[in-house]
Amino acid sequence: MFIGIHKCIVSGGTAYVVVTYCHVSDTFVYNLADKTGYWMSGAEELGEFYQSEIAALRELKDRYDVLYGYHNFNLITISAEHGFVLLHRSLYPSTIEGQYIMRNLATGEETVICGSYMRDRDRIVSFMEEAFKWLDADTLRLGVCSNTTDGWATTYDAVYNGEEWVVTEVAIPIGVWNTAD
Repeated sequence: MFIGIHKCIVSGGTAYVVVTYCHVSDTFVYNLADKTGYWMSGAEELGEFYQSEIAALRELKDRYDVLYGYHNFNLITISAEHGFVLLHRSLYPSTIEGQYIMRNLATGEETVICGSYMRDRDRIVSFMEEAFKWLDADTLRLGVCSNTTDGWATTYDAVYNGEEWVVTEVAIPIGVWNTAD
């Protein structure tokens, strides 16, 4: 069994702790003042909540000796000004294919931003990393691995217009992102 803290982000008196348990990722939300917390997934006990995913991962590991894990509430970054978190969620156990989702912390409402590693997994190599960057408080740029005719990545801008996140594809390759964007 593997258990460990993947990352911790503190914002507005709350710690968001991304934990990996048996190769399954979830985020523990902990109020620093009240000393209370909860799993973002709603789990009471991770082993029980993710029982089927853990079993599927173990079976795949035994059969193929490959293990990517399963990300459900894997927190990537926070939009503290607007009360949103960007999550990475796997589509299936033991695959890197997934989605980036913006979740409203107050309501739990989720908006799919774009796919993650939406490419033939036999053609992904170690340098094919996905990236994100806040351009300002309302704009998040994401670069994801995807099947395209003109390269291995697609770049999206997710812009918060005061009510919702609007996503558009932009013609900027990940390799040329810089602070002047």
